[in-house]
Amino acid sequence: ETALVEGLLGLGAKVAANAVNARTASGCTALQIAAEAGAAMIVRALLDSKKADPADKVLSLANACQNDYAEIAALLLDASTPIDAVPQLAPPTLPLGTKIRYIRFVTTQTKVPNEGILQMSLLQVYDGSGSQLELSDACNPGGNSPPGESPAKALDGNVETKWLDFNKCALECTLVHGPSHISSYTITTANDCPQRDPVCWRLEGRLSADSQWWLIDDRSREPQATPDERFKALHTTVS
Repeated sequence: ETALVEGLLGLGAKVAANAVNARTASGCTALQIAAEAGAAMIVRALLDSKKADPADKVLSLANACQNDYAEIAALLLDASTPIDAVPQLAPPTLPLGTKIRYIRFVTTQTKVPNEGILQMSLLQVYDGSGSQLELSDACNPGGNSPPGESPAKALDGNVETKWLDFNKCALECTLVHGPSHISSYTITTANDCPQRDPVCWRLEGRLSADSQWWLIDDRSREPQATPDERFKALHTTVS
């Protein structure tokens, strides 16, 4: 908790997220999401939740933060709330005409919400002409993938391989040939276990490795029609 406070007060969200990772079995928890979103008051309320009535804390958070934060704080303060039931905070919407270099696919719900594993065969993105944009440098901060099912498998072009993550964290990658506009994208289901498929997600992007993430496409509000069929692609146009 001391490390978490230090991260929020002076050393930044990365330290806070690392402290969260050390306190939980999952590297991608609602606490980390709150820290990354800059919702320091929520995490402070969590650290101090035994010293005050949670209802009072939620009320003060509602007054001090955007209304979205109050609902998230209430759920986080309730230890019985499954992580998948806690809304994730979306970044600001990407300004029209902005190019991005880095992509992040954030799954907010799997087909069975309480399923503890996320998997995907392929992630592919396309520009305005419909040309596929090559992706590389796949990573999964906070994730936990078994041998042979690393994040790189989601970019290898082979539908028979897959990326699997026991922590259900975001998939990040880079546009090989530089910044571009993203007009559409495809996710392809893996070989088994449809309950692990993403059905709600956000596609995010940023221009440089140290800049903020922007929202490219938000499909987190209601489940999408991810196919039950295995090795099946779902193509989505950026709205």
